[in-house]
Amino acid sequence: GTDGADGADGTSGADGDDGADGADGAPGVDGTNGTDGADGTNGSASPNTMLTSISSPPASMGCTAGGRVMQQGLDNGDVGGTAQNGILESGEVDYTTTYCSKYVIWQVADFNNVGASNPGQYLEILVGDTLYFSAWTTGSGYELWAYDTSNSSTWQVPDIRSGSSSSSPGRYMEILLGDTLYFSADDGNSGHELWAHDTSNHSTWQVADINSGSGSSYPGYYLDILVGDQLFFSANDGNSGTEMWAHDTSNSSTWQVADINSGSGDSQPGQHMETLVGDTLYFSADDGNSGYELWAHDTSNSSTWQVAGVEQNPGRYMETLVGDTLYFSAFAVGSGTEMWAHDTSNHSTWQVADIRSDVVSYYSSYPGLYMGILLGDTLYFSADDGNDGHELWAMEIEHSIAYD
Repeated sequence: GTDGADGADGTSGADGDDGADGADGAPGVDGTNGTDGADGTNGSASPNTMLTSISSPPASMGCTAGGRVMQQGLDNGDVGGTAQNGILESGEVDYTTTYCSKYVIWQVADFNNVGASNPGQYLEILVGDTLYFSAWTTGSGYELWAYDTSNSSTWQVPDIRSGSSSSSPGRYMEILLGDTLYFSADDGNSGHELWAHDTSNHSTWQVADINSGSGSSYPGYYLDILVGDQLFFSANDGNSGTEMWAHDTSNSSTWQVADINSGSGDSQPGQHMETLVGDTLYFSADDGNSGYELWAHDTSNSSTWQVAGVEQNPGRYMETLVGDTLYFSAFAVGSGTEMWAHDTSNHSTWQVADIRSDVVSYYSSYPGLYMGILLGDTLYFSADDGNDGHELWAMEIEHSIAYD
């Protein structure tokens, strides 16, 4: 008969246990290396490769100030060369350029045909393209001369002291302000006084006869410095000794700045040091009581004062400005000549170091006796510590900050 309908599925039985893992397969063998490809062919020679060679010129050319020989050409194997070997060979050279510098020395002029003219013995200064200098000739002695470097012309500027005697221009001072040269000179009548020469219009004149008559004021003997339009210099008027004077070039006025050593005594301002800090001129001077000390003059208000009275002979061997502080050699009883400092901002003065700390005060280190050079914030100078003699020393300011 006909099959009956399927019965309902029975409940699934429980999973059987996992079978054991199979054994690892054997490792595969690496294949053999492939055959190397054939080398490519060398590049073809090119006649467009430019080579350059630089060498020194032969000694026979006499290039005493240096030189070079620059050769150029294509690496094409011309005239027996090898193409494309990267070397510029003699046959391949197409262009040669030679640079040769030689020292050329010549006598500019013979001012005095019968002897030496000693150019620049007292004065030498450059104004534009023109050199101004003192020179001696038989007919006029030492006078002011000029040489124009642009056209090689030479001439005597003025004959301040006519005849064969010398005016000796610049023997004590020379300062250039704009186109005008200020200098000391002796015209034979008023002695060594302050003169000027305007290089723009070639005029020459006596600025002032400070020591009236035939006596000399010797302007600039110890001090000469320019502050703005004003010249400050030492001079002797014959009454108050050698003191500080000034000349205002804007209005042609001349006056004595201060009589530091009152009466006829000499304060000799600037004999050992002179330094300008802003508008204030710092200089050594002797007031007749305390010897050579550090003084100051404020050019803005014309005040003059003694800076400190502890040290003597300030700046005799060394003076250097670092920022607002002056460092200088000075003598003090108890330590001799050592390094001192003055802060121009707060007017304090102190001894920086006692390098030669002997009991006897006249044993000194003499800082700067032979040298003193500022490099950055470090001052290098010669000094004697009493053991090694005069050697090279240095001083710098170390800054530190401590927090508690």
